[in-house]
Amino acid sequence: LTATIGVLTWNLMGKQPKPNFDCSRHLLPKVKLDSNPAPDLYIVGLQEMVELTVAGSVICAKDRARMEQWEQIMRLGLNKRTGQHYGCLLRKVMFGCFVMLFVRSDNFTFIKDMQTVKVMTGTKGFTANKGSVAINFSFHDTSFMFLNCHLPSGQT
Repeated sequence: LTATIGVLTWNLMGKQPKPNFDCSRHLLPKVKLDSNPAPDLYIVGLQEMVELTVAGSVICAKDRARMEQWEQIMRLGLNKRTGQHYGCLLRKVMFGCFVMLFVRSDNFTFIKDMQTVKVMTGTKGFTANKGSVAINFSFHDTSFMFLNCHLPSGQT
């Protein structure tokens, strides 16, 4: 079995999408879909989905509306770009770090053993402004793990 997988990572710098934002041009930008199949799976990792301020972390830590907004934007963009139907079967968010698994509808039944995890590495390992989120799943008989991280800049 051959699987096709698309991956997008995007640092949003705390900016909210404009109304009716269309991300389809960012998804598979150099692929000619008439000669290549639409991906079976598409993984999206977003960083700085919210502003990384102390006040922002308190106010936005529970802001599921932003998460749902980006999930819908990506799903609609994939559907438009590929002409296929995708669903988000797995997701994990930690403050401004978000990872999503989109699956083409004819592959829904082949996704099994879904798990998620988050690791906070902010101040003394207790704050969620830095760290990672990961998703783990099986597609047919193969295990996959995708990690999205947002770590401090300028450190070696």
